[in-house]
Amino acid sequence: MCKISIIMPIYNPGIYFREALEGILNQTYSDFELICIDDASNDGTSDLIEEFQKRDRRIKVYVHSINKGAAISRNEGISLACGEYIFFVDADDVFETDLLEKMICVAEKNKADLVCINYNIFQDGQEYGERKSDYYCFGKSLQYYNTIDKCSKEFINDMELGPYSKFYRGEFIRVNHLQFQDIKNSNDVYFGLIAIFLSQKISFLTEPINLIHVRNHKSLSRISNNRNPFNNYAAYIHLKDEMEKYNIWDKYGMIVKERFLKNCIHEIKICNTDNGKKYYDYLRLNGLKEMGMMDSTNFYQLSLLAQMILNSFLNQSFESGWISNINYFDYLLKEKIDRLQYLFEYIEKIETKCGVWGAGKNGELFAEFCQKFDCKLEGFIDNDKKKWGKKIYTYPIYSPDDLLGKVDLIIVLNQRVFNEIYEQIISSNVSVRLFSINMYLKYEFSYEQSFIDI
Repeated sequence: MCKISIIMPIYNPGIYFREALEGILNQTYSDFELICIDDASNDGTSDLIEEFQKRDRRIKVYVHSINKGAAISRNEGISLACGEYIFFVDADDVFETDLLEKMICVAEKNKADLVCINYNIFQDGQEYGERKSDYYCFGKSLQYYNTIDKCSKEFINDMELGPYSKFYRGEFIRVNHLQFQDIKNSNDVYFGLIAIFLSQKISFLTEPINLIHVRNHKSLSRISNNRNPFNNYAAYIHLKDEMEKYNIWDKYGMIVKERFLKNCIHEIKICNTDNGKKYYDYLRLNGLKEMGMMDSTNFYQLSLLAQMILNSFLNQSFESGWISNINYFDYLLKEKIDRLQYLFEYIEKIETKCGVWGAGKNGELFAEFCQKFDCKLEGFIDNDKKKWGKKIYTYPIYSPDDLLGKVDLIIVLNQRVFNEIYEQIISSNVSVRLFSINMYLKYEFSYEQSFIDI
């Protein structure tokens, strides 16, 4: 028996396969088996596997005579795995050499059923580089959220579901009989979410640098190029049915409903127009009802955003284009208005001079709120020179040099650029407290958990 079973479904990975194999075999942690499920590849993959298998006896190869799909391949890997932990990887991605060592250290220290792992997506043909995790500055805060009941709905609904985004305790998978759903796309929805809801202990790998680099490319074998949104719907129906069997639908069903509604938007946006229209019409006719969305007694338990999406599906046509006009930040501010008011009351109480980074659309929405409730702000910061000297409502827009050093607290509106702002402030040699509005409002971190001092 080995410590880690790595399960790799393989179907025509082409030129990327060698790099993926080397990334696994060169890990600093060596007590693992690599289970390769060759799903009837026809691009010479078998020759490369044979070459590597001769070099390393930890590789175990199983070959399908016909293509069965990633879900069945992963399930077969689960049945073959003998490791204490299980990790799913793809055959065209890139792995830092200390990935396994870091994951197992966190899993064993915290006795976790699953460890959530940050990764970055890079475009095919580009260097993946060294990219910092979006939330690495908040690693200590994340460790508090070690059970599902401590997490906000938004926190759970933002958890990644890709197979490579979790490191699992093998017995947890086996005891709960977890399997990937056999559908062409969205086959990780059921597995990823049911695992989260059934877990007793969650941990986070909060390394500064992402240790997994997921390749985004458009080969003809990628199912996402001809994505069928009805598969995503089938995934959520299956999830609902299984959660009812586990008697956890009443407890967590509202979370699933909100994620489902947001996923409906996503699926319609990324599939072709014909499929999107068919899916939209089906949701209105039967789909929303089958997902339990039409129970009026539960309507006001949904978030404001989910209420809007549901109402729009029911009352607006596909052609109206409302899907393209959703601003998620706007609904976040409306949903958490009491929490936001408390934040500014607290900032005023502790006599903190406050600025906001970001003078775009979200900055305008934030400024509108601040003016409405007479919040004290020194102004907004933006890197766009064209905006300097202008105003958002009554609040001036400054360059970073003009406002940094004059405020004690900077509220960052866009989590995606938090790291860049962090690095920019460090390079300017200014001491300031950097506050994530996303962590505070969306994930409901406390004030102290939502900032870092620079």
